[in-house]
Amino acid sequence: MINAEATLWHSERKTDTHVEHYIVISDDKDTIAFILKYDREKKQVIAEPYTPPDINYTIHDACDHENDECFEDYPDSWEYQEVQEANMYGNAVHLLEENRKKRRIADELYADKQRLETANGK
Repeated sequence: MINAEATLWHSERKTDTHVEHYIVISDDKDTIAFILKYDREKKQVIAEPYTPPDINYTIHDACDHENDECFEDYPDSWEYQEVQEANMYGNAVHLLEENRKKRRIADELYADKQRLETANGK
């Protein structure tokens, strides 16, 4: 049995009939992320791989921090939106990893309890 966790970490309504759901699934070996695109009119679902944006220090290259100008002050900018998306994705993956660790610990504790009860004749 594979011990996997999944989370829907973001949804966007693109049009009245098109919705995109961003999903990440993680198990002990792999983490996969994809966008589930749903067309209500056609009753069609398409899954596409999701690659998180590569956010690094160069995202601030266009900023003029000395004059208090930064993309973070402009929520409509593509830079701001990519940083927010990367943060949401990172938080979702972190939460899945934490949940898997907690489940593994709980499973180990339960197995230990079962062994003790069996050893004590219960």
